[in-house]
Amino acid sequence: MAASAKAAAQLAILYPREEENTIDDKPRRKTHTSSAVKAKYNAKTYDRIQLNVRKDKAAAYKAKCDSLGIPYSEPLHKAIDALLNQE
Repeated sequence: MAASAKAAAQLAILYPREEENTIDDKPRRKTHTSSAVKAKYNAKTYDRIQLNVRKDKAAAYKAKCDSLGIPYSEPLHKAIDALLNQE
């Protein structure tokens, strides 16, 4: 018996596994939603509005959002809401 195998056998005797507490005994749940399901939901629920800006303006915008700690979409959503709420 090799030294590492012998050491492993000794450890197994000293520290036996409790089989009822292993992760393999528990049934696994499917926790991942497929990309196709997400894409179908997004297509049904949302519309996309595409905006083209110059690279320097986009970089400044992203830097400003990063410095404020806000998502890139938040100022755009606020601007749309402000426009729609105008009388």
